[in-house]
Parts: sequence; structure tokens; C-alpha cells
Amino acid sequence: MDYKSMTVAQLTAEAKVRGINVYKGMKKADIIALLEKEEPLEVDAEVIEEDEQDLSVHTLPGQISANFDALEAHVDSILKDYEGWQPSADSAEDVRACADARKYLNGLAKQIDERRKAVKNEYLRPLNAFEGRSNAIRDKIKSAVARIQAVEKEADEARKREKENALREHYQEVAGLLADVVPYEAIADPKWLNKSPHVENCKKELEDRCRKVAKDWDALKAQDLGDFGEQAELRFFQSLDLGEAIAWAHKLAEDKKRLDAMKSELSSYQQEDEPQPCDYQPAEAVSAPQPVAAPVPVQPTPIPVPQPAQVTVEPSMGWQIANELESFEPALQSKVLEAVRLAKATPANAPVPCVMVIDSATTEQMQAVGKLCGLVGVTGVFKRGTLAEVCQRTYGMGAING
Repeated sequence: MDYKSMTVAQLTAEAKVRGINVYKGMKKADIIALLEKEEPLEVDAEVIEEDEQDLSVHTLPGQISANFDALEAHVDSILKDYEGWQPSADSAEDVRACADARKYLNGLAKQIDERRKAVKNEYLRPLNAFEGRSNAIRDKIKSAVARIQAVEKEADEARKREKENALREHYQEVAGLLADVVPYEAIADPKWLNKSPHVENCKKELEDRCRKVAKDWDALKAQDLGDFGEQAELRFFQSLDLGEAIAWAHKLAEDKKRLDAMKSELSSYQQEDEPQPCDYQPAEAVSAPQPVAAPVPVQPTPIPVPQPAQVTVEPSMGWQIANELESFEPALQSKVLEAVRLAKATPANAPVPCVMVIDSATTEQMQAVGKLCGLVGVTGVFKRGTLAEVCQRTYGMGAING
């Protein structure tokens, strides 16, 4: 490169690209000297055996040489001046000196880093160009492969549909009444649509599954499940699992048993002063006395018989509670029953002050909790806010800290 024919601005730009620091006001001759001082890259050529059908590559592996030893010695000499320096943060002059030193050292580090980046970019430029061209040619092949693969995929989807249609028709033929309650998807195995299993083998496996479902259905109907036989069948047709269907029926029976027991126990809480049917009996008819002096006896007028008063009997409170709880989940019904039992139990020890912390609740929920607390004889007041906020309002900050 003819540096002498270039202007100072062009030389400065070239030096910047190479990572060479050019100070303001530097003479043209000095800039040229710095550029000419840079050692060229030493490369060795390597030829790879060519084949017209393969990718033939000629590489020039580069060896990057740099004056690292001289540069490191220069940096060490600069840093040596700062080894014994102990500036004080209390001295404004030392703080300004630290700022100047920091800018100077960062400038040196930046020069080295910019030079490193420039060499790296130059070194990778042929590699990036090589990869870009190679990938472009490769992508042409992949595009052709994608078009071919799309045809294969379309053919495979058609094969799967044909095979699935054949299996669906066979299922309608062999399933009988079972096909009305069990869809084909519940019986089919996704692996049947693969290429390897032959359609006849899939049909045989389909028949075996149908026979097993029919056999389990007969076994379920033979079970003595009482009122829950129909629910068990519905469960069976959903899962096709005989054991699960039987277990479901037993669970429903246990839930009903617990609900009946709860209703029976709650009915014992019926109020004693509940209106009862009236036991009033009508009075006997009273005959009027016969007139003594009258020659002709007078026919007495009978007194009307009073009718029993109409009494409206409301359902008992216990049955009202039981009917209300009937809509609850079985687990919640069990908890309510247990709470009622605890309320009737004899206290094991004397009552003591307690605090219940509730994370959050609506006004209606707090009213319900208050009524339930009163049911078991617990009294108190609700105060809004967290435990710390209530303590602060009631006892002051000292109570919280203590």
C-alpha cells in the first residue's frame, strides 16, 4: 500500500482500522512509520485434494504474530508507577489524580481491545464468506428435499386414513351393542396406524379388546351394587376399567351411608317446643231441657259440634339442616358432623384465652364463623386487620415490639 500518496485523514482512518492509536497533531511521517511497523500475517498455503462432485476448498491457515512481549513490558512499566501510590479519599487533589489515572489506563486498555477486535474481524472475514456461500448452496438442496418430503407426508397421511377407516368399519361389525356406548377412539391403539403392523393383525387385536370389554361388562353387571349399578356402568364405559367402576360404586354407597347417618343425628336436635298436632276432642252434644208447662214437647236444637283447630306444622329444624347439607360434598358433610359431635362433647379442660388468625374473609363469612363459634359456646369479637395492626390499635406500638 502506497502510504505516501495518502492524506493524513486517510492514514489516520487506516490506523484506526488496524487498532493503532494516532494522537492528535501527529505528523504524517510518524503515522506512516507506525503503519509500516506493523508486521504482516504469515500464512502457509494448504491444498486439499479436489473432486468435481465434492466441495473443493483451498485454505490459507494464518499465523498471527504480535509484539506481545514488548507490549507487556511497556504495560508493566506503566503499572509499576501505581504500585506504591496510595491516594487518599479525603484529599480532593488525590481524587482528581485518581480520575486522570483511571481515564489514562482505560485508554490504554481500549487501544489493545480495539486492535484485538480489528485483527479478529480481519481473520474471520474469509471464514464468514466461506460459510455464507456454503450454506446458500446447501439450502438449495434442502429446499428440494422439503418438496419431496411433502409428497411423502401426503402419501403417508392418506395411508393412515385408509387404514383407520378399515379399522373403524371392522369395529362397527364386531362390537355390536358395545359400539353405541364405547367410541372407537377408546378402543383403538395409535400404534395401529404405523407402517409396520399389518391391518389384519390390528383387526385381530381390536377383536380381542372388544371381547375383553364385553367380558368385563358382564362381570360388572353380575356384581351386587344395589342402587349404584347404573352409575358404575357409566363409569366403566368412561374408563373401560372394571376395578375402577366397582370401586366407584362402593364409594357412592359409603357416601350415602354417611349422609343418612348425618341426617339421623341432626334430626335429634329437633326443638322441644315445636308445634305438635292438636289433641282437641269435640264436646258431646248437650240436649236442651223439656218445657214443663208446655202441652206439646218442643224439639231441642242441637249444639253444633266444634271442629279441631287447623295447626300448620313446619318441618323440624334438624331436617332443615340435613336438607341444606345434602348439597355439600361428602368430605364437607363429614367435617360438619364431626363439629356437631365435638360441640356435644364434655370439655376435657377449663377454657383459656385464644386468638384465631384469619388470612382473609368477607363480612358474610365472618358472620357465619361467629354463629358457628356461638354454637359451641365460644364468645369473642372480630377485629379487622392483621395481628400486628390489631395489636397496634389495641395496645400501641410497644406491645408489638415487646
